[in-house]
Amino acid sequence: MKRVLVLISFVALFSLLVSCKSEDLAQTQSEQRSTSNNKSEVTTTTTTEVTTTTTTKKVEEPTPAEIQNYSGSGHIYQNRGKVTNALANVISPNLYEVGGRKSALGMVSTKYGKTFTVPGENNYLNDAVPFARDLYNPHGTMFEQADIASLAYDNKEAFVIDENGEVITAYVFANNYFEMYINGVPIAKDRVPYTQYNSSIIKFKVKRPFNVAIKAIDWEESLGVGREENKGKQYSATDGGIVFVFKKGLKEVIGVSDSSYKVRSFYTAPIPLEYISAIKDDGKSVDSSAVDISGMKDDSVGVSIFWYKPENVYKPDFDDSAWQDATEYSNEFISVDELPAYSNFQNIFDDENVDAKFIWTNSLTLDNEVIIRGTVN
Repeated sequence: MKRVLVLISFVALFSLLVSCKSEDLAQTQSEQRSTSNNKSEVTTTTTTEVTTTTTTKKVEEPTPAEIQNYSGSGHIYQNRGKVTNALANVISPNLYEVGGRKSALGMVSTKYGKTFTVPGENNYLNDAVPFARDLYNPHGTMFEQADIASLAYDNKEAFVIDENGEVITAYVFANNYFEMYINGVPIAKDRVPYTQYNSSIIKFKVKRPFNVAIKAIDWEESLGVGREENKGKQYSATDGGIVFVFKKGLKEVIGVSDSSYKVRSFYTAPIPLEYISAIKDDGKSVDSSAVDISGMKDDSVGVSIFWYKPENVYKPDFDDSAWQDATEYSNEFISVDELPAYSNFQNIFDDENVDAKFIWTNSLTLDNEVIIRGTVN
């Protein structure tokens, strides 16, 4: 019986691979026929230039007509992301050699040549974006108190956005990597991409209110499929989470991470093929919370979905109203109370009057590259 089910699943996946048409190819042909002012949607699909093959491992979303006529046993992806189901090619084996796990970067491609950086595009190697200062870094400076870290960081060294602004201090703990944008300007990036766990302190000069945009990446070991070794399991799904606090001086809290922030994923994995249509995607917001990965055994099963980022996604005027409200997670759920990078600074992150929350999308384990947006008044 098990062999029959496996054969049926293989046939369904083979049918999906062979029947998929080139949405990306049709889009490219449309762009070649259109001028920059022509925004009309081209619905004609050209099939003569599509070469089907039984050797590819990559899955591409089908056309609406194929969705309607599909008769296989598996679900068909009907949304706007780009689909892959293969490990990425490694382009950088380790960004942070003194760390615990290897902080590798990879490149993954869709069937028709669209490429994505995994676990996410980042500015780690871009010298124009400064590293955040260490609050606690097992491979660098390890402060035991936040006030001492703040006093050691001269206000004159704050990143200047507004000359006549006030100096704000940000405290950040991310699982795993973050980049912070204030009013659309990249002011800091995490020094440790993966592990060991660290926390950061950032000072910047700005006028209030100011817009906050954070790229948060849940790093991975099996690049392109959202997996890492964990508790003896070679292909465990990764999990994210980030907490941050904004203060004026040493005492006044002016903003914390909580559900008032908006969030959206741009890379989701791993997804079992039978749950691919459970991804909710209306073109503006994405929701993968209905996907069940409990039956996944290894990284040969499932697919990954990527979405393009809007060019102005970090800018203050970007419309994020359709995005999810951030989901809050407890310290116990994230398992941070025993980590010095967090526990040394619970008077900051767990202030009894203004308690900052770990936040992410509503799918902590599947959404791997997330953008977080909000305003500090």
